[in-house]
Amino acid sequence: MEKSKQSANDRNNNNLDMLLRASEACKRRYGKYPNVIGIGVGQEFTHGSPLANNLCIHFYVTQKFSEITLKKLPRFVYARTPDGKIDRSIKINTDVIELKKLSLVCKAGTEIGVIGEAGTITIIFRNKILGSSDFYLVTCAHVAGNLRQSPPTDPSINSSCCNSNTILASTIVNSTQQQGNVFYDIALAKIIPECTPQPELQVIESSVVLQRFLPSNEIRIGMQISCAFPISNVQSATVSSLRTSLPVIVDGREYLFNNLFLIDRMPREGDSGGLLYDGTDAIGILVAKSEGWGLFQPLGEAFEHLQEISPVSISCF
Repeated sequence: MEKSKQSANDRNNNNLDMLLRASEACKRRYGKYPNVIGIGVGQEFTHGSPLANNLCIHFYVTQKFSEITLKKLPRFVYARTPDGKIDRSIKINTDVIELKKLSLVCKAGTEIGVIGEAGTITIIFRNKILGSSDFYLVTCAHVAGNLRQSPPTDPSINSSCCNSNTILASTIVNSTQQQGNVFYDIALAKIIPECTPQPELQVIESSVVLQRFLPSNEIRIGMQISCAFPISNVQSATVSSLRTSLPVIVDGREYLFNNLFLIDRMPREGDSGGLLYDGTDAIGILVAKSEGWGLFQPLGEAFEHLQEISPVSISCF
């Protein structure tokens, strides 16, 4: 009997599973090495340019040209079978990605501020829960307040997009760190009545009206996505990694930020909360940056987390 042909999608999924298994093996072996802050799967780069359709193992380091790191990190690793055994018939290339000074960085894309922080509105929406007509905005927790307390001591959010009042909204809930982990960096603020109605689900300086959250399992390496980053004015970027976790210093404390995806453009301070989108699909919320790179979390997942912790029932679309 003739064997059924494997579809291209099946092959891609098998290759991805193989890469993820190799990545987990690398975490166990190299995760504690000096200078290594994370390991994941991403695009392969040469001289700063991505190689089309080439995926590899990423070693995220604080200093790329460290002799101790380069001596120990391999140029390739062997694949792993589903039961965890080494498959020496398949070699997987590796790439060292330098992430120095990793730090946190009214339509979507409008600048906002609180005492001591500046950031960006991710989205504005009218609550779709039956019986509610309130308007809300979403941004980063570290923009609206801090990662240790919800809601913040001073919940006021300021913006110039409300002519009648410098105060645009009041934060009602934000995500917080859990035993040193930040799973989502997101906050919900209610727009004050004097500043409503607002043009909901629109992206600043565009005709885009968002229709849905892109499911996180549809985020792919190599995706070309649009950005609403008002400070850096970065307008587009390429997704350069799968989901990973990296340490970030916030207010003098180190937290492990989870559910991060890398993009190949560097935002600036004040872009935190910036929206990443594709057409009418909302994809991500910008949370951090490094030299040459930006990092976002999937917005759909982050919004679901908000729904779980919010004192009021909310629905965006």
